[in-house]
Amino acid sequence: MRGRAAQSRRAGRRARELDPGYWFGGPEVFLGVYYAARPKIFGGDLKKSKEHFDAAGRPDFLLNRVLNAQYYAVAAQDKELFKSELNAVLDAPEALPEQALANGVAKKKAKRLWRRSMNYSKTAAALGLARF
Repeated sequence: MRGRAAQSRRAGRRARELDPGYWFGGPEVFLGVYYAARPKIFGGDLKKSKEHFDAAGRPDFLLNRVLNAQYYAVAAQDKELFKSELNAVLDAPEALPEQALANGVAKKKAKRLWRRSMNYSKTAAALGLARF
């Protein structure tokens, strides 16, 4: 498994070298997810993750914002970023007609993440646990 993770990271870095803006910042988003999703002991790094998500830019491509909320904000336990990114996606006008399908999928994913976080918050409150 370790070999595949390293190979994935190298592929993401190489894609970033070739064209960091490819598919609305895709290589940067990939690396942002990579560093946020992995435990620190296995190469995870929240600082690097944030740098990559910030470098991706393109907030009009809504999937970037959903992935930032889902991976970076959750790993960093940044409740405000999680809420603001998902709200921005849910309230976003259709800015990229050529990416209407991808942005539509992002909006559905944002709704699902929002509902799951609300269900978790209610359950945690009922059990007397800390809220996310």
